[in-house]
Amino acid sequence: MNDDQLSAAEHDAMRSRLMAGTKQIKPAGAHRRAIITSTVAVVLVAGLAGTAIGASSFLRMGEATEPIATPTPTFSPSASPSAVPIETATPSPTEPVTTTPRVAFDGDCNRALSDSDVAALLDTSAVELAESGLRDVEPSLRESAAVLGGLSCYWSSSDGWGWALLDAYPLSVVPESVDLATRSFDCSNTSTCGRAEILGDVWVYAAVGRLQSAEQPMGDDERAVLDERLTRLLDGARSAGPVAVAGVLSPDAWQVPPCVDLGEAVTAAAGFPGAPMGFPGDSLASGPSWEVLVANRVVDWCSWYDEASGVFVELVIQPGLGVPSEAELSAAGAQEVSGLPGQGFLLTNPRNMTPSRLLAMSGPNRLTVSTQADVSPERRGLIASAVISELNAR
Repeated sequence: MNDDQLSAAEHDAMRSRLMAGTKQIKPAGAHRRAIITSTVAVVLVAGLAGTAIGASSFLRMGEATEPIATPTPTFSPSASPSAVPIETATPSPTEPVTTTPRVAFDGDCNRALSDSDVAALLDTSAVELAESGLRDVEPSLRESAAVLGGLSCYWSSSDGWGWALLDAYPLSVVPESVDLATRSFDCSNTSTCGRAEILGDVWVYAAVGRLQSAEQPMGDDERAVLDERLTRLLDGARSAGPVAVAGVLSPDAWQVPPCVDLGEAVTAAAGFPGAPMGFPGDSLASGPSWEVLVANRVVDWCSWYDEASGVFVELVIQPGLGVPSEAELSAAGAQEVSGLPGQGFLLTNPRNMTPSRLLAMSGPNRLTVSTQADVSPERRGLIASAVISELNAR
């Protein structure tokens, strides 16, 4: 996936940090199922017997010239740097999702492992628990994980040389292909090692980064250290005693179709009708948690690339998440826009303070449109409107 504020090399580094454990698991096509309206969530059973603690998740992202025969939302500059008004009626506000899934650890990853525990197992003085945001390579995936009752906690060491990841999902939502591929110690990603365990009716995946560079062969000593770190991560989750309970997805959440079904609408709105799906790079969404989410159709990432013009379009579709909080929008440098089917926000590139992504809402559903920085906001608006129209018609 692309974020125009980073170089290709920086993208790879970011993905190693944010999507730790990105083993190249094949898409679980046979196990993908329609988006569920009744999901399961993880809760933490702690303290006195019979005391259940509800929780919330952490998871951790040249303009074409052909004319488009569809209405164009017109974005115009404003004297205020915090808004981008247009010459159309203001859209009706979108209400956030009213149903909050119950998920693990009450949104506090330290209920599984404290920062000091993680620092000790990484042999570092301190760690930082990463946040999830709208400008991530895969935006706000902790919210998508919460729809399934999932969580993901990612810690990075203060010296920048180590990290640890802990994911948990109800076993009932985990494709068999993902479960089987993660049951044993594996470093097939070359820079990431991971292992999963089934704790009751919860699938828990732990991952850590290698001690040596990916180019170096792994020796027995390094393997033993990494395996011990994974064991300590999984032991922390085991001691928390997770169990699965029922949760609910917003009834007006989108039914996410296969990416190919959106191709005609996307490429026409982008100005290169009929362009194939593809992406001009190798920084792509992957990893066990991603496979779980895509298999259950609570998120998907789609991309099209027109080789002649060099223009690409990326979509991230996230049903049922609701409008981001004020804090999330502020952190992403969001500028509200109108002229879309629902609320819309241009997300600002912090390097040059120019809008580089479009977040579009429709009811409780989110669509993020990313392109090259020099593609106009109007073009992104056309793409978003076309895709939302397709999704709302399903």
